[in-house]
Amino acid sequence: SLNEASNILKICQDSGIKATICHQQLFISSFRKLNQILNNGEIGRVSEIHSTSTGNLFDRGTHYTHYLLWASGFAKPRWVIGHIHGRKELEDTHPSPDFCMYRLELDRGITGLGEFGALAPRYDSGDLWQVNRLTVHGSNGKVWAETTGLWGVVSAQNTPSVRRGQNDGYSKTDPATGWHWEADKIQNAYAKSISDWLNGVIVDHPCSIEHAYTGFEVLAAACYSSLENIRVDLPLSDPDALTTEGKDIFIRLREELPECTQIKDVM
Repeated sequence: SLNEASNILKICQDSGIKATICHQQLFISSFRKLNQILNNGEIGRVSEIHSTSTGNLFDRGTHYTHYLLWASGFAKPRWVIGHIHGRKELEDTHPSPDFCMYRLELDRGITGLGEFGALAPRYDSGDLWQVNRLTVHGSNGKVWAETTGLWGVVSAQNTPSVRRGQNDGYSKTDPATGWHWEADKIQNAYAKSISDWLNGVIVDHPCSIEHAYTGFEVLAAACYSSLENIRVDLPLSDPDALTTEGKDIFIRLREELPECTQIKDVM
């Protein structure tokens, strides 16, 4: 629950403990390329970030909301409006609605859009859990990346205007191989970044518990927004703000989400 996550965060902060959440996909080559393009200003000022995954909201959605915030330079969330439906995936090991969609307003005039679950966009073939994309729109173009190792950029600075790339392990017939090809490299880079953080080489870690908690708060608030038909302002002054008559958001999802027949073929 959000309360439990808040308590863990407080214990770490009060005790001076540096903690990270293993959202290590930030270290895949396609995401590093996206970050390089953002940092060199090729697409101009960031205005909108679209994050999607066909994985469950509280499995892949936590990762990809974190990545959305990372791509924004960890701009602070101001409010979120969400839609959720379907209860089949509440029986999963990461209990989630079947689908979630949200609009998130961030500082610096950046808008975030998230879509998670079986009805999220499908950009490639292969394993349902590998279908994802992080797209960043700017004043001069856009750049996108997937955890399969694919990336692309559309920019007025490009000749040609569209440029694409992939890691050496990517396969169109089995996109998951792109991830598996560099899994060890990703873990090594993630481990080194933790070492650098602990040793003071870097001041902030992109996978810190503080950043991950912000993303979890966004998702919990999006669910609450849908159940209550309201906009939820962020950050929350108290995680109890999403508790209703002693029931946290996960209890309410189980009690209140109706059955919902999927009308889109996702296979």
